[in-house]
Amino acid sequence: MNDSTGYVAYRLITMSASPESRRLLVVEDDPFTGALLSGVLRNHGFEVRREVSAADARDAMKVFDADAALIDIQLGDGPSGIALSNLFYTVYPYCALAILTRFPDPHAAGLVEEDLPPGCGFLRKDMIADSEYLLKALEEILTDHGSDYRDDLTSTSPFENLTDAQLDVLKLVAAGLTNSAIAHKRNTSESAVEQIFTAIKKALDIKNDADLNTRTEMARRYIQVAGIPERL
Repeated sequence: MNDSTGYVAYRLITMSASPESRRLLVVEDDPFTGALLSGVLRNHGFEVRREVSAADARDAMKVFDADAALIDIQLGDGPSGIALSNLFYTVYPYCALAILTRFPDPHAAGLVEEDLPPGCGFLRKDMIADSEYLLKALEEILTDHGSDYRDDLTSTSPFENLTDAQLDVLKLVAAGLTNSAIAHKRNTSESAVEQIFTAIKKALDIKNDADLNTRTEMARRYIQVAGIPERL
């Protein structure tokens, strides 16, 4: 692949052309989301190729040569979408990148800002069925490499007041683990887990209510935002 300065400049110019000349690589392992996203994009004149794993996406990029890649964070077994996006940033500098996720921000996904490649967009999966939202995001991503299209920077995360430890415990609660199992997985004591529960309750402003099970409410709030987590 020729990624010289002249070639990169040429590709940046072509990305401002009509949608028909733009190639988009969708990397999404969920069949419904992948089909929905690909369908919306094709209906608006984009050439779309969809892959379900990082390995398949790497191979596809060699021949498809996409102008932009929309990549899910979690891709099942194998390299994550974050690893793939960082690889694309290095090997294909002209390819605009956007992360697709159900999480409201990198922190909620267990990431830090440095994990994302520079200029990477951050798009919410619960919004992509809205073609106006999706096309606006793509326009930003294709022209500015996503640097100004970050949903996590324009909305408030319900988990923004949680520490990494609290978010990890909340995720384990939503996965259905007992206090004992959480303590074992985190290599700590059950009393320490209880202390984190108390802190989570305060951070999420969960009130005492005789009709409300606090643990269930914690799990419900996590699942509302991020879906049911896998039991690793």
